[in-house]
Amino acid sequence: MWKITTGARLHCGLLETAPGQPFRFGGIGMMVAQPEIIAVLKRDPLSGRTETSGSIAKVRVDKQISLAEALSNYQHPQGGRIEILQLPPQHAGFGTGTQLACAVSSLIKCQWMHTAQNGTTPFDQQKTVQLNRVWESTTELLQWSGRGKRSTIGAFGFLGGGLIVDHGHNELGYGQLGNHLRSIGPLAVLLATPKQNVAVTGGEEDRLMAQVALKPNPHRQEMWELISSSIVPAAQQQNWELFGEALHEYGKLAGLQFAAIQGGIYRNDQVAELVARMHRLGLGGVCQSSWGPTVFGLSADFELAARIAKQLSAFYGEDVQVQLTELLNHGATIELLE
Repeated sequence: MWKITTGARLHCGLLETAPGQPFRFGGIGMMVAQPEIIAVLKRDPLSGRTETSGSIAKVRVDKQISLAEALSNYQHPQGGRIEILQLPPQHAGFGTGTQLACAVSSLIKCQWMHTAQNGTTPFDQQKTVQLNRVWESTTELLQWSGRGKRSTIGAFGFLGGGLIVDHGHNELGYGQLGNHLRSIGPLAVLLATPKQNVAVTGGEEDRLMAQVALKPNPHRQEMWELISSSIVPAAQQQNWELFGEALHEYGKLAGLQFAAIQGGIYRNDQVAELVARMHRLGLGGVCQSSWGPTVFGLSADFELAARIAKQLSAFYGEDVQVQLTELLNHGATIELLE
């Protein structure tokens, strides 16, 4: 049985959406340890088919199987059944769709590489898999997973974890990895997700993106300077006060692109209030992740982050799910258990 575990992606906002502009779909984000996806592929030596087991995300898993079958040139690989054991909320700012697609694609490819006549063995004596032995490049992972239509931070994070700067699409429409910091921290990350949320996804997301993309982002250069001159250097130097201030400012500027279509720089008034409260309580880098509704904040002081988590839980009760995690400085882990 193959088992894969991957964390969640937090996205601080896009640098640009307009066609023909620099850094289109670029931005900055990071991987966190929780909430995590856990999935398994139970091998079946008698079957050549890969199927879905269980009802969690069945449609998504079936889609990944079909896409893999269309791309594969492996000869007579053994099949099996894929089951999702743990899945974070979808359309909540965690990049769940990309992490799920990358995880399922990786399980399938590991099994086929291991059992096909023209395959190779992607694991060492400890039965653990190095992702660079599964995927030749991020582009190959994007092709198998069908992701990266806009931001590629989730795929880069799946492969390597850490803090990721995406320079935006190249001429072929694939994201370009800029700075990738895989050994920063330790850094506590507090997640706050309002329970009431109208998801932005599918056709609605495409419509809103098209509307915003009608004109270039007037704050793109200012946002890029925050990344290159403040956020990345501060992270490298572990200057968490400067890092938090610059990242929080970046998040506000990113939201300004969407203010006209969502009534403000954040998803709604509840998210805006949550951002303000978390910032006021002493967290740094407070941002809405992607379309939200999840808000996150950072601290090098784990005790402070834990106290703030308790305060938020007491104040919001069941209206907001609060979770304390940390920055994830490595990519997904894959094991061959039996």
